[in-house]
Amino acid sequence: MGVCLRKRDVILLAVIPVLLPLLLRRELNSLQYTCFVSFTSISVLCVSLVYRAVDLNVAHPSLFASEVRYLPGSFGSATLAFPVISLAFVCSCNMVPVHCALVKPSRKRVRLVVHQAIIVSLVMMYIFGVAGYLFAYNDTKGNILLNFAASDKVILLGRVMCGFMVLFAFPLSLLPLFLVVLSSWYGSSP
Repeated sequence: MGVCLRKRDVILLAVIPVLLPLLLRRELNSLQYTCFVSFTSISVLCVSLVYRAVDLNVAHPSLFASEVRYLPGSFGSATLAFPVISLAFVCSCNMVPVHCALVKPSRKRVRLVVHQAIIVSLVMMYIFGVAGYLFAYNDTKGNILLNFAASDKVILLGRVMCGFMVLFAFPLSLLPLFLVVLSSWYGSSP
């Protein structure tokens, strides 16, 4: 009787040895290079989306004029953006550890880091949204990657890089939670 592994089981078994050392870190600054991997990965995905959107609109120049909508069709469809906006506040639990990890954390330096992070995130997410919309227009799905064929090699590269981004962002999101839980149990920082 043999063991039958599904694709997701194989992927999980491959991810655990990569994630485990990152999840066992005790300080946020020990994960500083995972930020660069994540940002590079998500930038590749963004470039892939922009490439496909430009490619489609250059091939069909009349598509933009006939398909683009500048305003939502109803108030109800406009409110669908609020869950996405609220998701942006998920990282707020990382502010104290980020502040503590800064070298010479003054009010001015913290404000500079926060403002730069917000601006870069805003620009990146805006490009994602516009590129995803300009590819599928009114047929845009909630997950813009679902608008592309599974065989699209450019978007496949972007999907793989999105996987790397999630993989390396996971420890950054969970480390503050682990530290809070451990300090609750032991009464001080572990």
